[in-house]
Amino acid sequence: MFFLNVAVLIFSVMFVSSNRTSIVTKENTSLKVEKSSIQQILVNQETLIRLELEKKVKSLENDVANLKKENEGIKQGFLSKLLVQEKELTDMKSQLNETIALRGSVEDLDMKYTRISKNLTEYAKPIAFEARMTFSSQGSKRSTLIFDHVILNHGNGYSNVTGKFTAPMDGLYVFGWHILAVYKMVTHTALIVNDKEISANYCHTKGTDGHQPCSKMAVVNLATGDTAWIAYTGGGDYHTNAYYSSFSGVKI
Repeated sequence: MFFLNVAVLIFSVMFVSSNRTSIVTKENTSLKVEKSSIQQILVNQETLIRLELEKKVKSLENDVANLKKENEGIKQGFLSKLLVQEKELTDMKSQLNETIALRGSVEDLDMKYTRISKNLTEYAKPIAFEARMTFSSQGSKRSTLIFDHVILNHGNGYSNVTGKFTAPMDGLYVFGWHILAVYKMVTHTALIVNDKEISANYCHTKGTDGHQPCSKMAVVNLATGDTAWIAYTGGGDYHTNAYYSSFSGVKI
């Protein structure tokens, strides 16, 4: 009986052990299958994630390439606009320089016009004088005859203090002078321009019964500032009473 119980006990133990082994084996197999499934899932997820990343990277690369193209286009457009603006700026500078030069030319023309107008105005003004003597005297050779009584003096060229005419402007001038030589005397006078004798007048009254009037005229080309006067060049007295002796000139 004892042995029978022992046998039963041993059989029971073996049975339980066998069941446990079977259960452990099944659990191990199940774990392996589950692990394999998990690994496959991980592999699939990794593949999906990698594909998605590759897709995104490709998209980003395409975006970068497109941005580069757009930037290149923008750069080319900017450079083209810059070149156009530089050309416009150059043209504007050229036009400005031309305007400045033209303005200078216009100012020069205005100055020339003003000067010419002034000259024409001055030229249009009459230049003429006439003066006579109010006293009688005897002069030495090369002394200036002073015609002290001014009748006409347009242009203010004649001075009754010095007896000389100063040309206010360039031009042709006609001068005339009239001298009354005293009875039985010889009177020599001449038109002097800048200390140079231009034209002479000779009055001879010897052998006559009265005074002798003598007149002379000369045409002279004068520059502005030239002086002209009548000088006594020899002979005797020159008579100046009652406006008989005079000196006149006019620009033609």
